[in-house]
Amino acid sequence: MDERASAGHEIIGPAAGIKDPYADGPPEWGKLDLQRMLLAGLAFMALFFAFGLFLGGSLSGMQGMVIVSLVLAAAGIIMLAMRPLLLRRHRRQVTRWREDNHVQCQYCGGTGHRSDHQCRFCGAPL
Repeated sequence: MDERASAGHEIIGPAAGIKDPYADGPPEWGKLDLQRMLLAGLAFMALFFAFGLFLGGSLSGMQGMVIVSLVLAAAGIIMLAMRPLLLRRHRRQVTRWREDNHVQCQYCGGTGHRSDHQCRFCGAPL
């Protein structure tokens, strides 16, 4: 029986049928970089087309093109604003992974990985 359970602490495991997203390791930075780069590319493309439609619509007097250009510009600005939010969300996921997969030694206070059987600082069982 687990020592924490015998000490009166309730252990709550993952819900049945739900796979742990961090079972294979920490969240990948490469995937985040790709998402942020694609988002920036799409945002600048939307802004480029918005500028072209705005210029063509305002010079030719077609108000419909101006409205479409403003919608495209708003979409481009929203996509650019999402890039820092992706980074912030990823940092929270990494922090949660570190907290979930590290335990603290009750003897010396050192931290070790959940799968370690002994503390790497004092050698006490975790």
